[in-house]
Amino acid sequence: MAKYIKTERIPLSGTFMIISIIGFIISTQYTFSGTMNQIFLFMGPYIGYSFGTAFILIFLLMFIASIVSITPSFDELKELK
Repeated sequence: MAKYIKTERIPLSGTFMIISIIGFIISTQYTFSGTMNQIFLFMGPYIGYSFGTAFILIFLLMFIASIVSITPSFDELKELK
């Protein structure tokens, strides 16, 4: 049987989730419309897609972190029973 490590999760604020959603939408729009390539044109022709993909990944990870922080932990579920 697996042992569970007792962890306490600190809930993230609602603005963290909103910023991650808005950032994901804006990054996706700029990346796939080609605007990121125009912004980072001085660095190379395709670097905008790399930067855009990195921003999309960061905002997606922020969103996943905010979802994980609002789900109850295993210890909290045990206490409810």
